Amino acid sequence: MCDYLKNVILQIFVVNKDVSPSIRMFQCPSCPYSSPFKYNVNKHKLIHTGERPYSCRICGKAFRDPSNLKKHIMLPVCQKLFSCAYHVKIYNCQSCPYSTPLPSNLRRHTLIHTGERPYVCKFCGKSFRDQSYFKRHNKQHTLGRI
Repeated sequence: MCDYLKNVILQIFVVNKDVSPSIRMFQCPSCPYSSPFKYNVNKHKLIHTGERPYSCRICGKAFRDPSNLKKHIMLPVCQKLFSCAYHVKIYNCQSCPYSTPLPSNLRRHTLIHTGERPYVCKFCGKSFRDQSYFKRHNKQHTLGRI
């Protein structure tokens, strides 16, 4: 890979503080925070207002971001209540006490017990159980760091 292409890839993956003047930036009215995405500024403003519009219907805990609510619902305490209150099927591991409302989580978890490592690097042959670690590893190859 040539130096120019490496530089372009690094600029994509590295946060660049110097934003082109042609990109419209949205500004938080309460602090210096700005973003080229209005959604990000609106989400950021919740820090100043203290508003937490996403709440768990089981225990009442509130969150600024819907992704944090989703993670919260996956916690064992709310999972058990969640399954009763919403009639959601809970998937249980046959080898340990792990349980989850998502079958994809159980499939990924099961790999711990089987020792299977389905994601294999085509560059060096290293294998991974988790797809996110595999992708991160491959990115190191494409950036020339390995």
